[in-house]
Amino acid sequence: MADRSDAEAQQLRARVAALEAELACVRAAASGIEWTAEAVLVHDLAGRILVANERAAKLLGCSVEALLRRDMFDLEETLRDADREATREAWQLTSPDLPIIARGRFLRSDGVALPVELTVIARDVAGVRQIHLVARDITDRLRVERALRDSEQRFRFLFEASPVSMLRARPHGELLQVNRALGAWLGLAPDAAPGVPARMLVTPEDRPEFDALFAALTGADDRPRGAQLRLLVAGARPVWSQLTLFAEADNAGGLRQIIGVLEDIDARKQAEAQVQALLTSLEGQVEARTAELQRTNQLLRVEIGERERTESLLVRAHAGAEAASQAKSRFLMVMSHELRTPLNAILGYTEMHLAGLKGDEPLAPPEELASDLGSIRIAGHHLLSLIDDILHMTQLESGDPQRAPAAVELLPLLHRLVDAARARLTGPDLEVVLLADADLGTIETDVVKIEHVLRHLLGNAVKFTPRGRVELRAARIREPAGEHLRFDVCDTGIGIPPEQRSLLFAPFVQLDDSPTRRYGGLGLGLALCRRYCDELGGTIAVKSAPDQGSWFTVRIPIAGAL
Repeated sequence: MADRSDAEAQQLRARVAALEAELACVRAAASGIEWTAEAVLVHDLAGRILVANERAAKLLGCSVEALLRRDMFDLEETLRDADREATREAWQLTSPDLPIIARGRFLRSDGVALPVELTVIARDVAGVRQIHLVARDITDRLRVERALRDSEQRFRFLFEASPVSMLRARPHGELLQVNRALGAWLGLAPDAAPGVPARMLVTPEDRPEFDALFAALTGADDRPRGAQLRLLVAGARPVWSQLTLFAEADNAGGLRQIIGVLEDIDARKQAEAQVQALLTSLEGQVEARTAELQRTNQLLRVEIGERERTESLLVRAHAGAEAASQAKSRFLMVMSHELRTPLNAILGYTEMHLAGLKGDEPLAPPEELASDLGSIRIAGHHLLSLIDDILHMTQLESGDPQRAPAAVELLPLLHRLVDAARARLTGPDLEVVLLADADLGTIETDVVKIEHVLRHLLGNAVKFTPRGRVELRAARIREPAGEHLRFDVCDTGIGIPPEQRSLLFAPFVQLDDSPTRRYGGLGLGLALCRRYCDELGGTIAVKSAPDQGSWFTVRIPIAGAL
């Protein structure tokens, strides 16, 4: 098959050369023999050289004149021993204008035989037969052809003798040849391979990839192409092979043939499959172990979270206990001071007037006695108020709140509270005002708790407002959600800093608990107000700013208070 291809190529080259020679003869005839770059000779049937150009003289190493004195039987080595009459007869019988390609050996003037390729064209000029020759020096071509034949012979030897499995295929995929190693591997007889599509060597599943591999090969790209494919082996299972294809280009740059090299990688693929199976198994074990570790970590995190929450609760409990202990200590200190102050006043005024009654001291005038008795009464009420706050807070902390609902007319109650607040005024710079709606009416509620809340708010407003105005506002609010009472206690006093508002309703807390504090109290009043409002189903809120006074708002639902 390869020899036939080579023969076809040689025929094509000969045809091209003949056409070129004919063109050279036409040019020589039309424009003069010196016009063409080819070596041109014209001789008659006797062999006499009639015409020769400079190119022919240079080729033969002599002048044109010397060349014209020679004949073809002397010039062409193969004609020296030929029958001249038979040769002349052959020239005469040659079809005119039909190029004939031949090879010969011209004898140069120095005696060296020069291999040439001749294009012979017979022409009849004025009824006389002439033979036109176009000669080409093919010394280099013959050398290349010999080298090529030697190379091809070595390639065929190496191809057959190689222990590596190899194949040769046409550009469109038909096998030209497989070597002995590949035939033995696949169980394929070498003489059965030519003409078989190369794709039939691989499994049907791998044939699309094989076709794509073949289609990617071109004569202009000499890069090898490779793929791992499964080969069909006679009487056995398919085996894995590393197929590498090489493109061999022809003289025109087209694809002449394809050389394939096949390497047995079946053992490697089986080992890879075993390794992959092992890796898959190990990955499964790792995933299972990882999942187990994640579950364990999750349990540990939960346990750590529980411990952290417990520790946090313990820390908060400890901090709360310490705060409670500190608050208790402050409360006891404040309470002792608050109790001693009115008791000292009561005891001091009593002992002073008892001494006057016994005659140990001068008896005080009635006006002074009345004033001192008033101070004793005020101190006693203050002491009673402190004790009441302590008892009420103790009762609330015990978890046994008592409610005593009773019908109460609100307007008279508010007047009494405002009058009691006015009685505590110590100068003309402060006034206490009641601003109440006329339709407050009568409700049924725990009047003791409402009275305590309002009395304490009014007392604080008077205590912390040196001058200006204290207002008690009351209104009965009717809304779709229900009715409620709204009480507002406003003052123009010292106000409360924003950072201290969160401490207002905490029990046993004074905003100023220093020993030199200006205002008295146990820090229970507002805490009791908050607790009483909660029990009545209401709310208490405050708005305040330093030196701008305070505004306490109490809302008590009427239905909720019954």
